[in-house]
Formats: sequence, C-alpha cells, structure tokens
Amino acid sequence: TGQTLSNDFPVANAYQATRNEGGGAYTAFVSALNPTGTALLYSTYLGGSATAGGGPGTDMGASIVWDSLDNAVYVVGTTNALDFPITSGAFQKVYSGNFTAFVAKFNNAGQLTKSTYLGAPVTYGLGVATDSQGRAYVVGFTSYNCTPNGSTCPFPTTSRTVIPTPPDRKSTRLNSSH
Repeated sequence: TGQTLSNDFPVANAYQATRNEGGGAYTAFVSALNPTGTALLYSTYLGGSATAGGGPGTDMGASIVWDSLDNAVYVVGTTNALDFPITSGAFQKVYSGNFTAFVAKFNNAGQLTKSTYLGAPVTYGLGVATDSQGRAYVVGFTSYNCTPNGSTCPFPTTSRTVIPTPPDRKSTRLNSSH
C-alpha cells in the first residue's frame, strides 16, 4: 500500500480501476503479488474524489497487514475525501473533517469488504496489526484539541482506555464485524 499520482498505475482485478482524484491529489493503492513476485494477484486504487471545499480528495495508504483468519488484508491510512468508499455497517460512516484516518479490508480477490473512517478531524492512521481472531489494531495520531475530561473529544475510546484523551497518540481495536 501507499499513494500515487499516476493515472496509469498497474491495476489487476481492481476494486477501483481508475483514480477518482483530479489535479495533483494522491490516491491510495493496494497491491498483492504472487508468491514469486512475478505477477499481480490484484492491484487497485482506493480513494474518494472531493473535499468539503470542492478540491480534489487526497488518500494516503500507510500500512497493510495480512489477516490469517480469513485470508484478507487490512489497510490503514488517511484521507480528506468526503466520498471515500465506506461500506455499510461501518464503525464511522461520516467524515469528520480535515484529514481523517481510514481502515479498509480487502478479501483475497482484491475486493473491498469493509471500510470505515476512524477518528476526529486531523487524525492520521499509521499502522495496523491483527490477532488470531481477525481483529485489527490500529495506531495513529490526532492533533485534535480535546478537553481534559474528554466530553468534547470525538475520538472513539473505550472503557479501560489507558489515556482516554490526548497527548496525541491513539490505538484502536476493531473486531472482524467492522
């Protein structure tokens, strides 16, 4: 995974065969090679097209991990696109503004099966890991200014959170149904 400005990035069995972004905006990509590295199993763009201000959306893939439970991959990154592809049943269906983290899951055929925004405005998804039960653990940072008691902090936290409000690092676990 990563990001590209190319309109002719190699695609194969693509969920999204073309870039949605116009101008000089980046589009995330997800690619899988065969075991010998000689052919693409799948390769796809992943991104939206527009920001709240009407400019081109920017999507950046930052981390990818294999989910051995169901032979899929999780991709984490950051977007500022209002129309980033979000699936039904998503944990967070609404874009929170500025740059927001995303978590996406692709099956072994390269098709998007789950996708969600994650976090407050100015939240970046940087890394992802999975466990043997298919749960994804996401790490990133936010520079959103939350109140000390968290009453106005829109970043999702759970009970037993070690640091329920910033300094600026967050970790979130998603179960396999999100």
